[in-house]
Amino acid sequence: MVETEAIDRCLTWFVVTAARTARFLSDLQAINPSTAASVSKKWVEGATVEGLKAPAPIKTRPSLMP
Repeated sequence: MVETEAIDRCLTWFVVTAARTARFLSDLQAINPSTAASVSKKWVEGATVEGLKAPAPIKTRPSLMP
């Protein structure tokens, strides 16, 4: 169950990141170097506001073998 939830979080993060990257690259302002920084800043802030952070690492159980 934990593995399934972790995989779902990873897939969601990758899909959303890919969609946002495509939108960022299609933005005409991104072509202009002087406004590219502000566009990328808005992109990062939007991702943070929506709570779309990188998934937490999957925690594994300690090995029972010495």
